Amino acid sequence: YHTLKCFSDGTAGGLAYPCGEWDYLTYNNLFEHTGMLDSTLQQHPHFLINNQNFSSAPIRAAAPFDIFQTEQITSTLNNPGDALSYSVGNNIQTSNAPFTSDASARYQWLYSSTELATAGVQAGNIWQIGFDLSGNAGAYQNLRIRIKSTTATALTALDNSAISTYYLSNTSVNQNGTFYLTLNSPFSWDGASNILVEVSYDGNPSELGIAALGEASNLNAIASIGNNKFVRFDGNDEIRIPASAFASISNEITIAFWLRGDANAQPENGTTFEAKNSSNNRVLNVHLPWSNSRVYWDAGNSGGSYDRIDKAANPADYEAASNFMWSCTMALNGLIQKGVPTDWATHAIGHELTALYGIDHAMTLAIIFPQLYKVQFDNKKEKLAQYGERLFGITEGSLEERATLAIQKTVDFLHSLGVKTRLSEYTSDYADTGAFVEERFTKRGWLGLGERKAITPAVARQIVELSY
Repeated sequence: YHTLKCFSDGTAGGLAYPCGEWDYLTYNNLFEHTGMLDSTLQQHPHFLINNQNFSSAPIRAAAPFDIFQTEQITSTLNNPGDALSYSVGNNIQTSNAPFTSDASARYQWLYSSTELATAGVQAGNIWQIGFDLSGNAGAYQNLRIRIKSTTATALTALDNSAISTYYLSNTSVNQNGTFYLTLNSPFSWDGASNILVEVSYDGNPSELGIAALGEASNLNAIASIGNNKFVRFDGNDEIRIPASAFASISNEITIAFWLRGDANAQPENGTTFEAKNSSNNRVLNVHLPWSNSRVYWDAGNSGGSYDRIDKAANPADYEAASNFMWSCTMALNGLIQKGVPTDWATHAIGHELTALYGIDHAMTLAIIFPQLYKVQFDNKKEKLAQYGERLFGITEGSLEERATLAIQKTVDFLHSLGVKTRLSEYTSDYADTGAFVEERFTKRGWLGLGERKAITPAVARQIVELSY
C-alpha cells in the first residue's frame, strides 16, 4: 500500500474539506529482473579542430592554404647607351654558379675595391649587373640579387647580416654571352668599400643550369644549396615527429633551432616544442612565451607530473630574445667554426666545475676564461686585441697592452652584472679541483685542447688553480 500526503485542514488547494487535493502523484513500475542488460555503453572518438572542441563544423571541399605575395618590379634603362660598362675578372674560370639546376640555392661573392678600381669602375650608382654565360637556358623563381658595401676581405661563411635587395623577379635566363639584369633601384658605391653580392632563388629551375665565366679567387665566394629553409607557424600550425624517429635515442637529446618571433604579435599562447612519452605524458615542453608573458620550461615526468621553471618576460625584449636565441643557435650549431680555428677548452674545463659544484655553465666560463687567456696569452693576444678594439674601443697602446686591457674590461663588465669570477667565491672546497681536472682530462685522452692543441691536462690544471 502507499501512504500519500494530504492536508487535513484542506489548505493545500484552498478547499474547505480535508484532503481536498493530493500533493504528490504516485507511479508504480513493475520490473522483471532477468539479470541481462537492456543496453550497452558505447564510446565514440573525440575530435578537435585547431586544437579546440566543437559541436559542428563546416566541411571543406578543398584543403585550406595560405598565399604569400611577393612584389616583383621590372626596370628598364631609358638610355642604356649613356651608361658605362666595366668587365671585372679574366673569365677563364667556368662555374655552375649562380644559375645552377639545384633547388633553392644561395650564392655570395666579393668584389674587392682594388679589383673594381683596376677594372676602371668609378664611384656612383650601379644600375645593372651582368653575367657571361654559356649553356642551357632556365627559368628561376624569385631570383633575388642583394648587395651591400663591406670591409670583409674574405668569405668563410655566408654573411647573414643586414643586406638590401636590389632585384627580385621571376626571371628567364635565356641568353648566351653577357646577360644583364637591371636593378630595381641603383646601388650606390662609394669607390672605397668592397662589394658583397648575393644571388638566390626558390624552387627548381626549369632547365639543367647555365655555365658562367669568372675568375678563381680564394675565399671570395661561398654557396649554400638546398639548405636555408624555414617554417612559418601561423595560428595552430604544428610539426609532429613520429616516435619511430627516436628509436635509437636513449636518455639524451639535443634540440637546436632558429627562432624568430614577431614582437608585434607576442605574447600569445604558443608551444615552441613539446615531447610526450608512450603514456602521453609531457616530458619536455617550452612556451616562449605564453600569453601571460612568462617563459616556461617543463621537463621530466614522474607519476604524471613534470618539473616546471618559469620566468617573466619583458615585453620590450621579445624581439631581442628571439634574436638572442638565433645568435645562440648560430654559435652552437658549428657554423662559426667553418674555415677558422676555434677554441672550446674554456667550455670543457667549465663543465668539470659544473659537475663538481653545480655551478651554472655560464658562471664557470666567467671563472675560467680570464685565466685561460692569461696562460695562453702569446697564442691569443692578436685576437684579444681585435676583440678589445671592436667591443670596447681599445685602440691605444701596444698589442700586448690592448690585449691585456681587453681581458680586464671583460672581467669588469661581468662584475658590473654581479657575476663572480673566482672559484673560491662559489665554494670553499676548491683546493684539489685543479688536480681533479687534470686527472679527468688524462683519463679521457684529452691531451691537447684549444686551436693549437696547446692546453694539455697539466695546463688545464694550471688554469684552474689560477682561478681559485
